[in-house]
Amino acid sequence: MGATGTGIFENDDALAFLGQLRDADPKAVGDMVSGALRAVAQSEDGLEPAEVSRALVALALLLSAFEPDVLGTAPDSTDLLAWFADLEIELNPARRQVATGAVNRIVLVDDNEWIGQWTGTGQLAEALAPVYRLRDVLADSASDE
Repeated sequence: MGATGTGIFENDDALAFLGQLRDADPKAVGDMVSGALRAVAQSEDGLEPAEVSRALVALALLLSAFEPDVLGTAPDSTDLLAWFADLEIELNPARRQVATGAVNRIVLVDDNEWIGQWTGTGQLAEALAPVYRLRDVLADSASDE
């Protein structure tokens, strides 16, 4: 069994996506981040845990410019912060809109296997805590612009 913690970077799907981002052409990373957020924000077929994990990684990376601590449990978070900052991928208005839609969709119970997964383990509150933190940082970052 792989990693299955409640933190953003404490599961295999998140770590795999992070690896894909780091291995990708730097020019493609922004589109990959936006795509992960869009997949959740615009989901019509319900949310799978892997989709949510990718979106949370994408959101944490985008928000790390405003609050580096959101990378908390990421492997080599200091190096990760520097790598992402060097890419100069901004939380522009389009990304902000899709990020807001994604985080709002993640916390909805309807058609959400990610929520169901954590409800079944009794760890839903622990799993939602980093999501709410990201939502708060996203809201606060709007006033920093």
